[in-house]
Amino acid sequence: MDGSRGRQFWKKLATGNPKLRFIELEPRYWREHWKYAKWVLATAFVFQFINQGYYWIVAGFLSVKDVAELRAMYLLIAPVDQVFISLSFLFLPVLAANYSAQKMGNFFSQWKRYVLAVAGVTAAFAVVVRVLGNQALHTIYSGKFDGLASLLFAIAFVPLLMGIGGTMNDALKAFEKPRLVFYAYLCSGGATFLVGFR
Repeated sequence: MDGSRGRQFWKKLATGNPKLRFIELEPRYWREHWKYAKWVLATAFVFQFINQGYYWIVAGFLSVKDVAELRAMYLLIAPVDQVFISLSFLFLPVLAANYSAQKMGNFFSQWKRYVLAVAGVTAAFAVVVRVLGNQALHTIYSGKFDGLASLLFAIAFVPLLMGIGGTMNDALKAFEKPRLVFYAYLCSGGATFLVGFR
């Protein structure tokens, strides 16, 4: 595209005069947006409470040192969460597109691939933790937490449950069921606290 044609294109794009405004094309947009967003907002509060508030509540039952050790071990498995977030950005649009096109066979096929990818990443991570965990723990924390290697091995499998739950979360988002995502997080948080305090 030469310079003059390029300028004409951008000028036309910036000053285009559509016959109908977006809100006229989609008159229920704000109502639908709020119906979805209120559940997403409520879910965000529950999610933050589960991920952050848990440490505050656990601190009431354990010593601060125990909570710090738990957090130090969790920091070593946290990078897997970033991998799952990346996978979500890849799979959620595909799931949503298949659902909106009513291609349910493709939807479930892609969701199964997603679950297998999460399980594969988690299994590979658990093997790496098993093989290199002691050395990594010693190197990263300068020997301060060497006695917690067994805790690290145990929580290395937490991403498996969280990751598979994340695939279900994305499937429900693709189904446009944010209310169910909220209830799932609420149940998950309650179960986590019950198991944690037994």
